[in-house]
Amino acid sequence: MNASPRLDSADCSQPIVFILSAAAQRPGMIEYTWHPDDRVIARGLQDRPGTMTFTTTNEQHDQFSVQLTWTQPGERVQGGMTVEMTSSEANRGTGGDVFDITCI
Repeated sequence: MNASPRLDSADCSQPIVFILSAAAQRPGMIEYTWHPDDRVIARGLQDRPGTMTFTTTNEQHDQFSVQLTWTQPGERVQGGMTVEMTSSEANRGTGGDVFDITCI
């Protein structure tokens, strides 16, 4: 999983997008949950479950967007997200990323 933009300066009128990429070695379904950190929850976003169904051995993507409303130029904005894999079909565990940007 990765966040974009992640570091440096960014236009805070555009969302921060966390992208989860998952690859399957065989057909099946995976279940997962997006877990925003406290800074993202403070922006009104909550946990969100998701699933991916693989009919072939391919790669799929899901995304979680964080809109940075009420920011000012020069303001430093931080946040993070983890994804917890809960499916018995998948490699269980968590992964995550953070953003730490200065608004322009």
